[in-house]
Amino acid sequence: MMPQSPATLLARAIDQLRSERRVLLFGFGPALLLLLVLALQRQIPVQHLTADAVSLTQAPIYFGLVSNLGLLVWGAAFTICMLSARLLWGSGPWAGFFLASGGITLLLLVDDMLMLHESIVPSIGVPEQVFSMIYPTIAVVHGFVFWRLLKQTHFLLILLALGLMGVSLVIDLTHRELVRIFQDVRRELALEPQRAPNEVTPSAEPEGTAPSLGQNLYHVAEDGTKFLGIIAWTLYLSTVARNRILARFAVPDVAISRAA
Repeated sequence: MMPQSPATLLARAIDQLRSERRVLLFGFGPALLLLLVLALQRQIPVQHLTADAVSLTQAPIYFGLVSNLGLLVWGAAFTICMLSARLLWGSGPWAGFFLASGGITLLLLVDDMLMLHESIVPSIGVPEQVFSMIYPTIAVVHGFVFWRLLKQTHFLLILLALGLMGVSLVIDLTHRELVRIFQDVRRELALEPQRAPNEVTPSAEPEGTAPSLGQNLYHVAEDGTKFLGIIAWTLYLSTVARNRILARFAVPDVAISRAA
């Protein structure tokens, strides 16, 4: 290949700017607007909004490890949905299925990232229990609208995802009662000293001490099931997307399952 002159490279760059102007506008436009708003506002230090939370708080690097991995998997699921909707647009109802699934995924991602149901929503007067009931409602509506499509898919993974995230939600909504049960079991097994009836039991181990088995099991039960549910949801979407895209474009020499 002959080396290209600077003038040729410049001309190609200009052509690329023209052909990709919409991509650049929709990609950089919102980001630049956000950065401008952050720079002009005077309520919150910009560093608190742009820097990594671990570096700001000087916390150990492993803080929030599983939660951050969950956000990455949520992001992967959302990307799968949006790309699949774009590729399947105009070819039937599957584009709508992926758009709706992407919307649900984005809502769950934002909730996990900003702790909507734990802090923001209760701060405006909406009980956490009430807001959390939105998710089962959305799941029922999604299943009702796309029932015919869901029956064509390998639905074991979506049932697994719903079950795991449902367990996590129940544990989250009843955490006080569950903590009390764990403490009662520990006392029965003589794993912790007896306390007076009115004595407040701390919800966390004193700083510098090893976490108890009961606390580890509780957090694995709540956060671990949610993490596994996110993985199951993403695997389901990726499987359906793969099969539908291969079927849409009739890729040769690829064995496509009858199920979506």
